Amino acid sequence: PQRLGSAHGSALGKGFYTSQSPQTAQGYTGGNGTLCVIHIITGKILQGGNSGYDPQSLRNNGYQTIQSSNVFVVSGNEQVLV
Repeated sequence: PQRLGSAHGSALGKGFYTSQSPQTAQGYTGGNGTLCVIHIITGKILQGGNSGYDPQSLRNNGYQTIQSSNVFVVSGNEQVLV
């Protein structure tokens, strides 16, 4: 079994890649079309992330989430409510 949040998403560093747009999220389904609807607690957001952030470094600087376009990357399991 694969751990939730580990299949895709390394462009902005490790974390849970989420989107408010179903069309964007659909692109990360691996072709099976299944989406998981969740709630996230964003905390402080770093806008316009570019690449390879370390979650611990983000937390040390007071950020919990990176936003790039319509993709949000949350760095901690405790921010995801299933």
